[in-house]
Amino acid sequence: MAISTKEELVKGKMNEKSAQTLKVDLGEISDPNDSIITDNSEILGFNSNTTSQTQTKLENKSQAQSLHGPFDLPRIERAVREILLAIGEDPDREGLVGTPNRVARMYEEIFAGLHQNPSEELNCAFSEDYTGIVMVKDIEFYSMCEHHILPIHGKAHIAYLPGESGKVTGISKLARLVEGFAKRPQLQERLTQQVAETLYQTLDANGVMVLIEANHLCMSMRGVKKSDANTTTIMTLGKFKEDSNLQNQFFKMLDKNA
Repeated sequence: MAISTKEELVKGKMNEKSAQTLKVDLGEISDPNDSIITDNSEILGFNSNTTSQTQTKLENKSQAQSLHGPFDLPRIERAVREILLAIGEDPDREGLVGTPNRVARMYEEIFAGLHQNPSEELNCAFSEDYTGIVMVKDIEFYSMCEHHILPIHGKAHIAYLPGESGKVTGISKLARLVEGFAKRPQLQERLTQQVAETLYQTLDANGVMVLIEANHLCMSMRGVKKSDANTTTIMTLGKFKEDSNLQNQFFKMLDKNA
């Protein structure tokens, strides 16, 4: 004969002999800490340890951000020290004793874009009666390959056609747009797309074309070790995507010998 859940809870706490004869009305138990009632997570099928660990991680992350801002510099320092130990180095020797701190502060600088909204750089906009191409080329940038955390160094070339509103932005803002997206673990393909789409949408442009060429140290100093190899990515939107004449004009303007 099947017994109720309440009786099962009681049985689990009584010896076998008493459990066969004793019936308890749990409605009469008023003490919420009574030993008969155990961890509810076991009854419901939850792992309370896992839940607790997850909560602890979230609390630690929140605490780190409140203590150190968006970057937990002490944690980075500890990680760098562990890497030095793992490769067989002595992190306490003269040349390395300050390295964890230097690396932490460097990461705060080169990954600053993670905690920025680059599109805000384009808030500085003006309305002008101009319908031609606006182009800024040779925008030098540094980024970090997200696969090996090694540098990417290159140049971005950006052109756009103002939309019907005639909205244009300061030319330095285009360089800041590139920098904001570059200062984070990146892929060149993603960087190109982010710059193009943000410019296109924020300025409500009629067309955008972005070309990025870069050297990746993850390919130059390790692996195949091809130091002369450069990667080029192109993104076209709006009229630049539809009109091959505009694309040809972009390349003519980009040609340094033209």
